[in-house]
Amino acid sequence: MARYASTRAKAGFSLVELISAVLITGWILATVVVIYQRMHMVATSITNKSEKIQTPMELIGLIADDLAKIDSSPGNQIQIDSKRDRGLPTARLTIRRTITNDRAQEQAIEEIIWQAAYDIESGRLTLYRSRSSICPEDRLLDRGRSDVERLYPFVPVCTGLSAFTIQAPQGPNLLDRWASPVMPTAVIIGISFAEPIKTARGTLEVPDDAMIRKTISIDPLRSIRLEIPVPEPNAPVIVDQNQPQPAPRGISTANRPANVPPRR
Repeated sequence: MARYASTRAKAGFSLVELISAVLITGWILATVVVIYQRMHMVATSITNKSEKIQTPMELIGLIADDLAKIDSSPGNQIQIDSKRDRGLPTARLTIRRTITNDRAQEQAIEEIIWQAAYDIESGRLTLYRSRSSICPEDRLLDRGRSDVERLYPFVPVCTGLSAFTIQAPQGPNLLDRWASPVMPTAVIIGISFAEPIKTARGTLEVPDDAMIRKTISIDPLRSIRLEIPVPEPNAPVIVDQNQPQPAPRGISTANRPANVPPRR
């Protein structure tokens, strides 16, 4: 009897305990898998959103680098032209720098063109850049270019765009075209890779929340003329409470010591 009792005391877990342990372990594993899947979905969503913003901002940064080369001096000009290509909004930005030679003739120093064109294969827009100048942009690469490559000045920069817009602010309005010899104060560039929506009129539109826009100042170091508004004659006078107020009538403050309150 003593041996039987000692053997029974050393017995393992019962069947109920083993089943309970397996169920608890399975529940913990299922919870961990669900949490991992949710974290993976959140990380993927954040990565996709950051990539959607990163690529347009990099393209806008390249255009901003070209716009930073010009100022408001004579001979510099910016031209903007906008249109729709197969229903998608496209634009063309021309940056031109010229000088006047000793014969009083205008000579182009550099001309940079950014434009988007419809790609038949992808059904989207492709962003191109063209540059012509009397000085090479990259001496090593420009010397190695063949004559065939020189016949195609427009170099594709990025594909898959659904919208490429350029606007120039003028007062409260945003102009889609700019041909004035006077340069605009800023340029608003918009790029989107979102899927366009077909409207009831049959045109393709990209939602505003899907557009990545950035305002680029032209010649930010230029002298800005400030205009101070003239107050109207019948306008109420606004008293600044931070300025010292005049003393009331009948109280002289000429001989009053400092930090001594007046008598009442």
